Amino acid sequence: MTRAATRSAPPRRSGRASLGVAFLLVAVMAGGMGQALAASRLLVPYPAVAGAFAPFFIAKELGLFSRHDLQVDLVFVSGAGKATMLLVGGTSPLVVTSGTATIGANLVGADLIIVAGNP
Repeated sequence: MTRAATRSAPPRRSGRASLGVAFLLVAVMAGGMGQALAASRLLVPYPAVAGAFAPFFIAKELGLFSRHDLQVDLVFVSGAGKATMLLVGGTSPLVVTSGTATIGANLVGADLIIVAGNP
């Protein structure tokens, strides 16, 4: 007698976990900038209007950034390549973009790291 293997759906991730990752990412990046950040705004480009970027907007709407003296401006930039150029060029200390754009930039000489990913 054989038993049929059944597959169950993978567990869904909580929206709170994504929100936490978004806040933590910005807070960690801003923490290294010290007092200079407190007086200025942090430009955070995002390359598409998609659900993957919702945690950043939710954190901003809930006031999580301002609660910790972070002035975060989420700015739409058309395409991951352009967002990555802002990072490489020094316009922004971090970007929310795809891993493909980051890897492509590293292949041509940039020294970028991927901090977190979305499955």
